[in-house]
Amino acid sequence: MIKQYTQTLWLISLGLTFFLAGCDDYAEVREKMVQDTLKEKLEAFRIKELTECREDALKVATIKVDSILIARAKASKDSLNKPPIPDKPTRPDLLNPLDSSEVGPILQKNG
Repeated sequence: MIKQYTQTLWLISLGLTFFLAGCDDYAEVREKMVQDTLKEKLEAFRIKELTECREDALKVATIKVDSILIARAKASKDSLNKPPIPDKPTRPDLLNPLDSSEVGPILQKNG
């Protein structure tokens, strides 16, 4: 009976040894997987933040450039006023036609 307990105890200790040795390797693999996933997420976050930062900087720069262009255009605007609208000319006298004869048909009907 003691021999049975000894064998059982020996098998349990052997199993625990293999289990613990396997767990140690699994923990390293798991840690590496966690680190890789963390690196990927950090890289994605960094790219997203850089993109948003670049877009915000472009918006601010666009607003400033537009303001500068508008200010320059207003500063260089022609300062001369438009000339006034000229007066209407006087109406000319009506001229009578040179030929005062009646208007009639050009061709006569023979009848």
